[in-house]
Amino acid sequence: MPHYHQHEYDLTSKELFKNIEQPLLQYLMKKPVQLLKTLDIQFQHIESQRADLVYEALIEGQSTIVHLELQTENNPHMLVRMLHYLIDIYSTHKKPIYQCVVYLGTKPANMLQELHFSVAETSRLDYRYHILALNQMPFAELAHMEPVDFLALLPLTHSDWDPETHLATSIEVVTERSQGMDFQSRSNLLLKTEVLAGLRFKRDVIERVCKEAMDMFQIEQSSTYQMILEKGIEKGLQEGKREGIQEGRQAGISEAETRFRNRITDILRKRFGPLPVNVENQLLALNLSQLDQALANALEAETLQAFMALL
Repeated sequence: MPHYHQHEYDLTSKELFKNIEQPLLQYLMKKPVQLLKTLDIQFQHIESQRADLVYEALIEGQSTIVHLELQTENNPHMLVRMLHYLIDIYSTHKKPIYQCVVYLGTKPANMLQELHFSVAETSRLDYRYHILALNQMPFAELAHMEPVDFLALLPLTHSDWDPETHLATSIEVVTERSQGMDFQSRSNLLLKTEVLAGLRFKRDVIERVCKEAMDMFQIEQSSTYQMILEKGIEKGLQEGKREGIQEGRQAGISEAETRFRNRITDILRKRFGPLPVNVENQLLALNLSQLDQALANALEAETLQAFMALL
């Protein structure tokens, strides 16, 4: 896997946020947001002459400009830079402006985000922008957000796990929640997850964990489940026997159950270490729908005991 550079992080994050801007804003504001159009604004007095993402929007019916800026590291000049952006945007559009810096870095966010002063009670400034620091956002909170594009940010969220477990669990969530997507879309989502993981994790950890996930995607593309199922249905149609179709489906279900059990035990071992024999025995007694729920529990349970209590 290649080593990614800063411009690749920037391009990946901008592409990702263009797919999730509306639900992200609704999450940030806790209010209905309707994006109307993207704005391309040129700035005359700022070193970075183009803001990352600027939109015209309706927020609770009020015409508003939304400005999102993406940061992979702390910028000591961020407060002045955001204030410059605000002045230039307002001078063009004359509308209220919502500003947020989405911080993708690993160190604590320490950028100044507000400026207040009053001189002789006749000259006054009260300014503040929002900072969303992903490294303070709980893993479980983002793991349940829609749409699934959010999941590429999971490696940057907060958890108490060791680095490899955090990344492996992130990839597991991406794998499971993206099952309804076509192969190319799932692969692109995994690639975005891998690129953004480079902001936090060592290269050898990323290569090991992400290679396993991509190998699994390749297997699913021509999965044994589909092959057995299709052969069973074909045989049933050729022989005119309903039993042939049913046998094919049953074989496919059996293969899927085996794959679910293997994934669940892999996740549990990565998170909690070696498993007691009774855990695997109890998994053998579960059907496909129960295994599906058990997989979600394996990702979310805080302890092995908590997982067992949910079986």
